Parts: sequence; C-alpha cells; structure tokens
Amino acid sequence: MPFGSIKLSSTFIIAISMLVLIGTIACADQDNDPNQFNQKVLALTQQCNDNVTNEQLLQTISQTNDLTKQIKKSQHRKKKWFIIRLKQTRNLCQYYLQLSSAKDNNLTAE
Repeated sequence: MPFGSIKLSSTFIIAISMLVLIGTIACADQDNDPNQFNQKVLALTQQCNDNVTNEQLLQTISQTNDLTKQIKKSQHRKKKWFIIRLKQTRNLCQYYLQLSSAKDNNLTAE
C-alpha cells in the first residue's frame, strides 16, 4: 500500500509541475507575441514619412532601435523579417532627416 500512495503523490506532483510550466511559458510568450511585434513594426513604419518633424523622426528611430533589441532577444520564426523591416524603417527615417537638413541648409544659404 505505501508504494501505491507514493506513485499517486509523485504523479500528482508531476502533473502540477507540468501545469505550472505550461502557464509560465504561456505568460512569457505573451510579451513577445508575433502579432504584437507586427503591429508595432507597421506603426513605426507609418510614423516615418516626410510630413513629420525632425523630433518625431528621431523619436521613431529611437523606438525602432528599442524594438529591434527586444525582437533580437525573442525566439520567433519571423524574427529576421522584423529586424530587416525595422532596419529599412530606420534607414528611411534617417533619409528624411538628411533631406530635411539639406532643405534647411539650402534655405539658410539663400
């Protein structure tokens, strides 16, 4: 009899441990949801255009850098795609900043 109760209690402990592990994994994965990353990447891409101020472009570049660091730490299948897309967005924002400064320089030169 004592061996039967040991098997039952160890089975119960293993089952509880598995439930805790699954719950932990599910909670941890919510912070790195690919749909969330996709929405953030698209939002940053839309923020980068030639109709915004230099401060907004600099803020978008900063947010792009932060999100890139966060995605690099994740384990998503689309990780590489997100990073490439963010790099393109960052480069486009930098282009608009350079374009804006060139326009400002031309206006002050005249």
